[in-house]
Amino acid sequence: MMQRRRRLEEDQALLVSLRSRSDDLGVMVEWAHAGEDVVADFARGLEELQQEVDAAETKKMLAGPYDRSNAIIS
Repeated sequence: MMQRRRRLEEDQALLVSLRSRSDDLGVMVEWAHAGEDVVADFARGLEELQQEVDAAETKKMLAGPYDRSNAIIS
């Protein structure tokens, strides 16, 4: 029961983080349309978002009922 709760809290934190990153990128797009030079910041933000999504996808792939068991991967 505690593991399920922890996973749900982690999923909620991930959702909040992804929304925040998405909102930040949206603001940078608006700034770019207004003539601000945000290319480097936008690229960095996009890369960070991609890394977070990739990490979340990997975590979800390894979230099956048997994936909590010990295993040796080579």
